[in-house]
Amino acid sequence: MELEDRLIAAVRSAACGRVAYVCYSGGVDSTVVLAASVRAGLETIALLGVSPSLAASERADAHLIAGEIGARVEEVETNEMELAGYRANAGDRCYYCKSALYDTVLALADRRNADEVIFVGTQVDDLGEHRPGLQAAIERGVVAPLVDAGFNKEDVRSLARSWNLSNAEKPVVLLVDDNESPRRILRQRHVQTLLRPLNHLRLCKVAPPLQLLNLQS
Repeated sequence: MELEDRLIAAVRSAACGRVAYVCYSGGVDSTVVLAASVRAGLETIALLGVSPSLAASERADAHLIAGEIGARVEEVETNEMELAGYRANAGDRCYYCKSALYDTVLALADRRNADEVIFVGTQVDDLGEHRPGLQAAIERGVVAPLVDAGFNKEDVRSLARSWNLSNAEKPVVLLVDDNESPRRILRQRHVQTLLRPLNHLRLCKVAPPLQLLNLQS
C-alpha cells in the first residue's frame, strides 16, 4: 500500500467519523497528519498551542502552512510555564508541556459537546527516544496516526514532498533541555528566531549571556 493510502486509512480508522483535533505545531510531522485528516474528508481543526515558549516566527509559519492545506487553525493558550512540574526542571518537562496541551484540547471538545479524536504527529522514530510527552498522550487516549501507519521520519518527508507541502524539508526545531529554566527558554527562542534566516537551527543550540540580548536579570 502506498504511503498516502496507508496514512489516510489510519486516520479514517481512528476517527470513525468524529471531529479530528490535530495538535499542530507547523512542523512537518503534525503538518502531514493535518493534511491527511483534511484529505480523508474529516471535519478537522488544527489546534496550535500558544505560550511564551513558542517563537513568533514558528507561530506565523504554522498559520501560513495550514492555509496552504486549507485547514482551519485555532490557537489555544497552554500556559505550561505556570505548572509547578514544568518549572521544576526534573527531566520530565515535556510531560507537563504536552499534558497542558492535551488537557486544553479535551476541555475545548467538552465545552463544544463534540465527539472527538485527538491526533498528534508522533512517528515511529520518536518511540525509541526519551519522550515523557508520549506518556501524557497515552494517559489521555491521544492517537498517533503516523505510528499506526508505520511511518518513520523519511516516510513523513517523502509524503510531504509528494503533497508539495512547503515545510517538507523544514529542519527539526530544537527542543530545549529539560534542565533549562523558563527564562532561559525564552532567551533561546528569541535567538532561534534571530538565526532562523540563516537556517542554522539544524546545527546549533545557543544560550547567549543576558547582556547579548539586552535582557534584564
